[in-house]
Amino acid sequence: MKHTWNADVALGQPLLSYIRDPEGQRQARAAFDRVLGGEDFVDIQCYGDEHPEWFESTYSPIRDKRGRVTGLTVFSTEVTERMVAQQALRESRGKFEALLYQSRDGFAHCDANGAFVIVNPAYCRMLGYTEAALLKLVYEDITPKAYHELDRQMLRDQVIKRGYCDLYEKEYQRQDGTRFPIEIRTYALFSDQGTFEGTWSYVRDITGAKQAEAEKQALQGQLLQQDKMESIGLLAGGIAHEINNPINGIMNYAQMIKDQLGTGPVTEIADEIIYESDRVAGIVRNLLQFARYEKQQHSPARMRDIVDRTLALVKTLFLQDKIQMVTDIPEDLPTIKCRSQQIQQVLINLLTNARDALNQKYPGTHPHKMVRISSRLQWIEGRRWLRTMIEDRGSGIADRLTDKIFEPFFTTKPREAGTGLGLSISYGIVKEHKGELYLRNEPGPFTRFYLDLPVDNGWQVD
Repeated sequence: MKHTWNADVALGQPLLSYIRDPEGQRQARAAFDRVLGGEDFVDIQCYGDEHPEWFESTYSPIRDKRGRVTGLTVFSTEVTERMVAQQALRESRGKFEALLYQSRDGFAHCDANGAFVIVNPAYCRMLGYTEAALLKLVYEDITPKAYHELDRQMLRDQVIKRGYCDLYEKEYQRQDGTRFPIEIRTYALFSDQGTFEGTWSYVRDITGAKQAEAEKQALQGQLLQQDKMESIGLLAGGIAHEINNPINGIMNYAQMIKDQLGTGPVTEIADEIIYESDRVAGIVRNLLQFARYEKQQHSPARMRDIVDRTLALVKTLFLQDKIQMVTDIPEDLPTIKCRSQQIQQVLINLLTNARDALNQKYPGTHPHKMVRISSRLQWIEGRRWLRTMIEDRGSGIADRLTDKIFEPFFTTKPREAGTGLGLSISYGIVKEHKGELYLRNEPGPFTRFYLDLPVDNGWQVD
């Protein structure tokens, strides 16, 4: 409630008698004591509890000719509306600062020239700068050059033109030079006269989201690959059976020609027919195995024994091509449950591909014409695995082809040199063993295939 004083009544009455609440009287008495002590000052005081009123008062002492204080003057102006507005502003500022400094997302205020004015802790953390260091920079200092023109375009065509820009993705550059993806939305700040004065930007580090999306896509790719392999397996089985009967008939007729005609030009042609038919029959056998129609017994086996038997089969070819074989298979590795002949087939395929790559790069003798085979025990998610690596320094596999190499009939070799079934069949064998077969193009002149087999895949030993 407003105080209403009548001048005629008030004259000659003590001022403190018009101040009703005790706290107000205490404040006024303290002010009077200061003035009567000879001090000039301005004070803001609040009167009342339920309906507080604020007054800004200027206190000055009245002095006689000798300079003694004989009284005081008080000029008071009610400033309740102003004080309420300031209080609301302080509360609003407090909430804003709490939001700004406690937020997990980054906020940055730049002036019209792009210089940082305000940055919150999250913004500093994501960029690796201290607040003091960032406030010495401009926005383009933390943005890769490739984005400078895009940022200028967004500022010109969206932020200044309509007051904000649509949410978009780009990259920031940390203090150590590394880049990371962000999501950003920027708002314009204008003066009362409409002059552009700077920007507020809301920034979110989306590294985690990008990684999650990449992992999701990789998983989808694996599921699609698995589904593709199973579908082609069914198709391959059907095709193999359709081809097998006529091929056997062709071979039998060619053999009858040989038996009836004996030696001669026609017999040589019959030999070629039998040879080529047998080669097609070999492809059919691979297709049947790819379709998993052929089953073999499995039993505990040592990787060292499998590798030794494999090298015994390919040793002569590698010696002829002057390719060195280096093995590192510890004796104390645990046995694995597997079909040894199938794992041997996988190793033969990988070694044959390595041989072709080395011969392509080094037609003659060369110190780097070498294949390394090593096996190690690995713990992956609490389970024991045997990881076997086949490494060569051959012609390598282009990164753009690494997703295709396990597809049936895909090959980088000439048609007469391969069917494109080797790696796809190997992939199917390893998957049936509940393992993983994959390629890594390592830094440097290396191509490395990894064969991961679980020590215990849950199979019952035959």
